[in-house]
Amino acid sequence: MPDPRFLAATLADAVAGSRTIAVGTNSPIPAAAALLAQRRQPATVVSILGSTRHNPFTDGGRELFDFAAQGRLDSFFLGGGQIDGAGNVNLVQAGSTRFPGSYGSAYLMALVPNIVLFREEHSPRVLVPRVEFISAAGQPRRLVTGRAVFHFVEGRFVLVSAHPGESADGIVGGGSAGCVLAVRASQPDAAGKQPELFRSPTGVMADSSWRGQAAYDPGRITAPTLIIRGEWDELTPRAMSQSLFGQLRNAKLRTLTEIPRASHFIIAETGRDALFAEVQAFLARQR
Repeated sequence: MPDPRFLAATLADAVAGSRTIAVGTNSPIPAAAALLAQRRQPATVVSILGSTRHNPFTDGGRELFDFAAQGRLDSFFLGGGQIDGAGNVNLVQAGSTRFPGSYGSAYLMALVPNIVLFREEHSPRVLVPRVEFISAAGQPRRLVTGRAVFHFVEGRFVLVSAHPGESADGIVGGGSAGCVLAVRASQPDAAGKQPELFRSPTGVMADSSWRGQAAYDPGRITAPTLIIRGEWDELTPRAMSQSLFGQLRNAKLRTLTEIPRASHFIIAETGRDALFAEVQAFLARQR
């Protein structure tokens, strides 16, 4: 099982850009993730049910449910005794094993746009072909387990990343019902090659800027300009972004943003939601 700190950071990526995040009771790792997301984006409001310090509500779940019904709750973490490939969650009973109960899971699943399913145990006992009882059904955005991260796409879970020490083959072939490897699904001809080869767009590598010769003069740009880079981007060093930012002397508005825990290929990583949120926020300021 991976370090809980790693899981918390992974879950924080899943709710990046949220204005409001809620966490149920007795959920220490999602709670840590919500607070980490708030640390990264201080304007984020976090509600941890049962907490006397991190909960703006005074009447427990009722206020939270009303808040969600008003469309003001962006993200919520939800677990399950059983989770199936269609995104259904069982919080009631499986065989003779009783679970805590559904509480407001069905209600929140229907109202909150970013539902993140989380379960540390990644096994056929938890990830089943079909849950025995549907506590909540809907459109969860992600599933994070102790082994991998999945996105919910067109009614099924798609494997997008394996945790360190895990392999895609081991996860897909290990009883994870309904989960498919997205890259293989999009490039079926790759499986017939030894070793498997996949297309990976790399941009215009011969651009003159790679030789230190800018193809344009940034000082002539007058339009509002947003520069975004990933914290772990080795192809675009921080100094390069800062240099470009400094040369945008005539831009009506200039913004330089760094996405935490992201590389040069952020669009294909878990941090892409933060990327989209930054772009949307920047565009909104231009209206």
